[in-house]
Amino acid sequence: MNKIKSILVIEDNNADYFLLCEYLKSIPLYSGCSIIHAQTLESIRSDKEDAPPEIIFVDLNLPDSKGLDTFLAVNSVFPLSTIIILSGLEDKSIALQAIQAGAQDFILKSDFDEKLLEKTLQYSVERKLSQQALKESNLRYELVSKATNDPIWDWDLLTQKITWNDKVSIFGYSEIIDKDDAWCESNIHPEDVERVKIKLDQHLSRQSETWTDTYRFRCFDGTYMHILDRGHILRNKSGVAYRMIGCMQNITEMVLLEQKLEEERIESQRDVLKAVILGQEKEKDEIGRELHDNINQILVTVKMYLGIAKSNKSRLEEMTEKSYDHISNVMNEIRALSHSLATPSLGDITLQEALQFMIDEINSGKKLKIAFSDQTNGKINDKNRELALYRITQEQLSNILKYAKATEVSICIKVTGNNIHLIIADNGVGFDLSKITKGIGLKNINNRISVYSGKMNIISSPGKGCRLEISIPK
Repeated sequence: MNKIKSILVIEDNNADYFLLCEYLKSIPLYSGCSIIHAQTLESIRSDKEDAPPEIIFVDLNLPDSKGLDTFLAVNSVFPLSTIIILSGLEDKSIALQAIQAGAQDFILKSDFDEKLLEKTLQYSVERKLSQQALKESNLRYELVSKATNDPIWDWDLLTQKITWNDKVSIFGYSEIIDKDDAWCESNIHPEDVERVKIKLDQHLSRQSETWTDTYRFRCFDGTYMHILDRGHILRNKSGVAYRMIGCMQNITEMVLLEQKLEEERIESQRDVLKAVILGQEKEKDEIGRELHDNINQILVTVKMYLGIAKSNKSRLEEMTEKSYDHISNVMNEIRALSHSLATPSLGDITLQEALQFMIDEINSGKKLKIAFSDQTNGKINDKNRELALYRITQEQLSNILKYAKATEVSICIKVTGNNIHLIIADNGVGFDLSKITKGIGLKNINNRISVYSGKMNIISSPGKGCRLEISIPK
């Protein structure tokens, strides 16, 4: 204990005051402290110093004050000081009342010595410090209770009594309902209660200092709140838990938002899967049409030529020559079809080379003139992104050939900052953005972009072509 600097003795009997001073001087811890003497209650009010005395001895019967009122008056003037009652035998009952009112201890004037005085002083100072710490702790608890919207609970594990702050009202139950351990357990959702009990028992039986769990809690109206419950476990010297203090947080909005996001994620996955399936069906239809309308017709012509050659030997060379030319056309058609379906070998060639090859193939048909500008300077180093950009370009060019009635297309790919930009513009018929619905082509493009958290922008109007702008992070 720190050395005491000042002691106030409020005593109108000089003999009792002198005896107390002599005992104090014989105790090493108090021998050098300043002892102030006051004989009336009024004198301490008028002579109050800025720094209050650390210890006060007070006789309850003073010329201007009697009994318990004396202690109450002194305590109001010096609320931070340790107060010890100087009591006569006849005043013992009043001294006990003073202790109940906040005094730290009392000593009988006729029955104390140096050792008893020293023990009383030590005990009283420690008790005052404990009382002050408890008062500050309770004040902090009250301030926290006012500052939060969350129910705060204090659970006595020995009596099963739970004390709540006023925020327990969020559950809608009346104040007269006893909100003990049984009440809490009965309102936890039946699907959660066993899990919560097992986890709590495990934490209490082990040497855990904290416990945290989430569960659904039934409100008075029958609805359930999602609760995050956290508690601090207090244990005795043997490690046995005797008390828990904690806080219940309403996380219903957060849980519902997470559920909604999960539902949207699943729905998005369904949309992607649906688009993939539709894309595969579309691809099968295109292969079927290509085989039936083009390659099959050429082969039918070849068969007809061979039939003529077989029945008319004089035209054998002519029909054989024509069949040869048509077979070559079939091989070229099959090669083009295979190339459009197969994943480009971007491991062996660059994205720019693959795009240029595709553009050259289209330009050779003379239906469309495509200008290509590569401004990446080799800054794309991700083969998966390169393949996505290739497929997006392939999909958009297919859309242009089918619907745009365009004669010119420009393709530009560049890197700006941390983003890759792909711009495909045509001079076709365009369309009204407010009326168009996303077809399978645009869905496929959008799905490829979303994999990389990219963005798509379409600029078009009737008669003014279409401009597709794609941006994905590097």
